[in-house]
This record gives sequence, C-alpha cells and structure tokens, in this order.
Amino acid sequence: MTDEQRDAPRPPTDRDARRATLVGEIAARLRHVCQHMSDDEFALLVADIAETRLRFAAIDAAYPPIPHAQVRQQPTEGGNRTDEASA
Repeated sequence: MTDEQRDAPRPPTDRDARRATLVGEIAARLRHVCQHMSDDEFALLVADIAETRLRFAAIDAAYPPIPHAQVRQQPTEGGNRTDEASA
C-alpha cells in the first residue's frame, strides 16, 4: 500500500456513523457536569467514552448472551450453596 492509498479519504462506515451519534449523545449529557474542563479535555473524554462503548458493543455482538433455559447450573462441592444458606 502506498502513502497515497493510505492517506486517501475513506468512505464513512456504519461504525463511523454510530460513533458520531454516540459522541453527540454523550456530549449533550455530560457538558453541564464537565463545564470545568477545557474544550480539548472534554472532547478527549467524550471520544474515549464513545470508543469504549463501541468496543463493548462489538464484544456483545460477537458473544450474544446464552438464554437462561440453556444455562446449566453446576453443583458446587458439598452441595448447592443456596440450599445451605436457606437452611
């Protein structure tokens, strides 16, 4: 890949659109409590929060939760702790 190819503008992706939406929502929610921060500090904070939320959303999408009915409880040594606690 040449420098020109790498530096060429790329079309916006779905992730870029979600990031822009998140940045707007987060900034609107936090601006009033972060008035003591400079604009640059606030922008870094909002960008970091947005990136973290996007990363966690990607993890959640890759590993969907297991429906409760499919989760099998493994007995612990010495029996079920919930039975012991209620006795």
